[in-house]
Amino acid sequence: MKIKKELISIIVPVYNVEKYIDRCMKSIFSQSYQNIEIILINDGSTDNSGSLCDTYLNNNSKIKVIHKTNGGVSSARNVGLELAEGEYIGFVDPDDWIEPSMYESMYNNIKKNNSEICICNYIINNSESCRKIELPFELEVLNKKEILNYIIPPLISPNNLDNNIDKMHGGVWRMLIKNELIKKYKIQFQLQLMEDKIFNLEIYFRCHKLSVDRNFNYHYCVYPNTLSTKYIEQRFDLLKKIHQIIEKIVQDNNKNKAFEPRLNIQYIKFAIMSVVNELHPNNPNKRKNKIKIIESICSDHKLKESIKKTNLKELSVRKKIVLKALENKHSVFLFNYYYLASHLYNLKKNFKFKKI
Repeated sequence: MKIKKELISIIVPVYNVEKYIDRCMKSIFSQSYQNIEIILINDGSTDNSGSLCDTYLNNNSKIKVIHKTNGGVSSARNVGLELAEGEYIGFVDPDDWIEPSMYESMYNNIKKNNSEICICNYIINNSESCRKIELPFELEVLNKKEILNYIIPPLISPNNLDNNIDKMHGGVWRMLIKNELIKKYKIQFQLQLMEDKIFNLEIYFRCHKLSVDRNFNYHYCVYPNTLSTKYIEQRFDLLKKIHQIIEKIVQDNNKNKAFEPRLNIQYIKFAIMSVVNELHPNNPNKRKNKIKIIESICSDHKLKESIKKTNLKELSVRKKIVLKALENKHSVFLFNYYYLASHLYNLKKNFKFKKI
């Protein structure tokens, strides 16, 4: 497919978002940069989302609509990439929205700096608050070495197990990417969990020049029951598969030694996430089965190796206790620990002080 100069292709994967999609589309229609095409991929929606996509198609010549059977966000975005004719690619999720100047600002930035990728700051919105997330470095333009130093390591994992801050969020929606870079290396989305993280690692390793737009262009909305917050059966098996893919990307780029500490931290975090997953209120398993699954997570050989290779001295007492419990297969303790932690968290969240 022939690439059209100066055109930006905005890919929007759509699945059961009839409550939110109109807000998203209005924000895209309001873009000050007008040389865009909007590719809506209806991924087998069972609500009114598909017919809403057709309504937008009837009213705007810049829109392409594809209806497909449900295959998940990765397959939907990959269809969008196949159809995209733009010199640059942007992604917007249909339950989020963007600032009117987002793509004009990022396009001007990418042209000015002759970069392959531009990334921006963003805002996390939920029902109670909004929070600005700023990139954790001051550089405006990054070369290959700086991408390897500042972008990729925190994308793999934080630098220690106590740090849960995610300022280098792997979302593709904060990016404008040169289409040629994607096509040259045949980069696609994989799996249905952490698909953005994997895609971004692939593309950052290929990128030679990246620029930063300091504007808070994107509104990332957090809702209950998203894939990252709901109970997932056999979550540890899925996370191990993700780890293997990321490990291979690192190996293929000859960065095993440099990123080994981050990979170890990632693996331990994946194990902890999987333990916490068993305490999810929507987990239908009985207590005995939950503990059995936690014990199988603790028995994982790679987890034991990762803990041994990780410096535990500077960690909080609580995190040290968790790691020792993982290492020694204290599955009942871990179950009770996270059961209590989840109840305390919910109590704190629901408790409101009254004015006296």
